[in-house]
Amino acid sequence: MVRVIVYSGLGICIILALYIHFNVQPDVPEVRESKTVKEESLSLQTPPAREAEISTIEQVQTESLSESTRTENVIEQPATVIPEHVLRWQAAVEKLKAGRYQEAAKDFQELTAHEPKAYFGLGFSYFQLKEEEKALDALQEGLKHGEDAQARKLIGTIYYRKDELEKAIEHWQKAVELDPKDSLTRRSLEKAKSEKKAQGDNYSRESTRHFTLFYDGYVQRDVSRLILHLLEDAYSYVGSSFNHFPSEALTVILYTKEDFYVTIKNPFWSRGVYDGKIRIPVGGVDEKADSLLKPVIFHEYTHALVHSITQRCPTWINEGLAMYFEGRPKPSVKKKIPLRYLEGSFMHLGHDAARIAYKQSYSATLYLIDRYGLSRIKDLLYAFSKGKSIDDAFRDALSISYEDFSAEWQRQDS
Repeated sequence: MVRVIVYSGLGICIILALYIHFNVQPDVPEVRESKTVKEESLSLQTPPAREAEISTIEQVQTESLSESTRTENVIEQPATVIPEHVLRWQAAVEKLKAGRYQEAAKDFQELTAHEPKAYFGLGFSYFQLKEEEKALDALQEGLKHGEDAQARKLIGTIYYRKDELEKAIEHWQKAVELDPKDSLTRRSLEKAKSEKKAQGDNYSRESTRHFTLFYDGYVQRDVSRLILHLLEDAYSYVGSSFNHFPSEALTVILYTKEDFYVTIKNPFWSRGVYDGKIRIPVGGVDEKADSLLKPVIFHEYTHALVHSITQRCPTWINEGLAMYFEGRPKPSVKKKIPLRYLEGSFMHLGHDAARIAYKQSYSATLYLIDRYGLSRIKDLLYAFSKGKSIDDAFRDALSISYEDFSAEWQRQDS
């Protein structure tokens, strides 16, 4: 599961309610409880509180990360820019929007000699280039010339990703003070505080070249080595399939099942989550541990890899790829939902609706893989990373319109 901003929430709620009415039952992990079909259909009528464009990220890292790294938020043109530099500023912003981050960084670097707020644009450019230390330096230099809520949010995000929770909390707290109406950052702040409290003094840490693992040393020491082994297997296998190997170490946190659902506040049907960090509820080691943990780890690591390429992947592709590398069998889908209704978050869905959304996503993604292969899908992800719309990305990477692809999938027997 990956957390994303909700897109077209009311539409997916209505469509999925109709499919539940016809008793379509896709496969998702077993859960502890389930509402009746009638109750689920009614609950789906309530739209999520917020709708926005597709953005994963990152995580990313959930909704607040997407907001804190949105181009227009971070690099709003200051009123003090002198006229002869206005065009240069606007050109730098356009390069950012087009994904030309190295060129944007160069422009903002030159503008810092004339406008201190250019440091924020420079920091954002470095963040997109995954040069987070340079991003921190630029953003903190900008703060020497005046406070900025967006810069504080981004600094907090970087520290959060570095597992420096105290510093993340400090900067997010300042961001909320500067912008009290920012509910997303407030939620991230509370989440970081809960995470810090949950980890407490008992948490141990182990690292490999590609992963940093945190776990309860009293409860989960026996399973930690197994999970690190499975994570490295996922890094190798999924990375080889895409010929893409993220260089930054990824944080993985193990929770007891109780702490996972209380602290992370995930839907009860979820087996794990990627929100910039992989979070998994686990117990002890037994003869079934490997077979139970491997699908979850491969699923969540796939989300991490996709996010390392783009923060704008439609949910049906993101979840479909994760299920593919998890090793799910081919689903049987009798009635198909238009893909437009599967582009946004599944997080607000109940059990039955989530089963449908996941199964439909997997069916469409398998068709995508069978027809174009993972290499072309990687091209599609890179097209998303450049800010292209879904329609333009499909045309550029796959030479087919999104509408035509969706129609072809709809006609296929599943």
